[in-house]
Amino acid sequence: MDKKIIFFDIDGTLSDPVYGVLDSTIESIQKLKENKHLVFISTGRTKNTIQDDVLSLGFDGIIAGGGCHIEYNDEIILENYIPAKLLKGVVRFLNENNIYYSLEGRDSVFMTEEMTKYLLNNVNLLKKKQNSEMKKLISNREKITYESNINDLDIDSDLISKICFVSEDSSQVDFIREFVGNDFQVIAHEAPDKSVYNAEVVLRGYNKGFAARKICEYLNISTKNTIAFGDSMNDLDLLDAVNYGVAMGNSIDALKEKAKSVCECADDDGIYKELLRIKLI
Repeated sequence: MDKKIIFFDIDGTLSDPVYGVLDSTIESIQKLKENKHLVFISTGRTKNTIQDDVLSLGFDGIIAGGGCHIEYNDEIILENYIPAKLLKGVVRFLNENNIYYSLEGRDSVFMTEEMTKYLLNNVNLLKKKQNSEMKKLISNREKITYESNINDLDIDSDLISKICFVSEDSSQVDFIREFVGNDFQVIAHEAPDKSVYNAEVVLRGYNKGFAARKICEYLNISTKNTIAFGDSMNDLDLLDAVNYGVAMGNSIDALKEKAKSVCECADDDGIYKELLRIKLI
């Protein structure tokens, strides 16, 4: 069998918001490596916010920041950050329009007071059916400290990969998308009842699919030998880029429609069962 590259989203895929990384998923990663396949994390998280239990699985490489950071065997292949001039313009716009936001960077996550209060006051959303990206925002205290620290930002020197914001009004998402124009892509995640929208603002052209293709080029491995698992909007580009895309059972409908296969949910051994079906483990 040809060597495969398998890309895994984290939240809602590798890691369940309630149960964390399942034993079956740990076994799956180990067996893939034993079978000489390459395994990569592919996450919207910046590297410094990736959970320790995920990193401990021994991945060959990491796509972080939604495609802005790529590494293989601890060597950085690509690292890209929002230019200060562009960042200043977006931050000014968000402040002027009273939008709750955070800035995710190489070393820190900077949050406005309003964003901090919103996240801390809405932990009860975890008890409801939320998208995995919102669960990530409001539940991950392991690697992100929710504090109002935006004033600690040095906008000229701190390296920022992406901007996140929360809104209860879909028209505000469109308003921001129109403002950032050709420089950025806005990836919006919505709650099933459309009561809240959380969105990522990333430099246009940088996404998980771009990063997956970059890795294949770097390793001289055909995209015909690529597989990816995901569950949310920021995995659409990834599933577009690979040969065999798998949507988790808990995925959004748009990803299920794009995928070549839909496996069981993240908390129901979905990764393990799918890898057995396609005979990679």
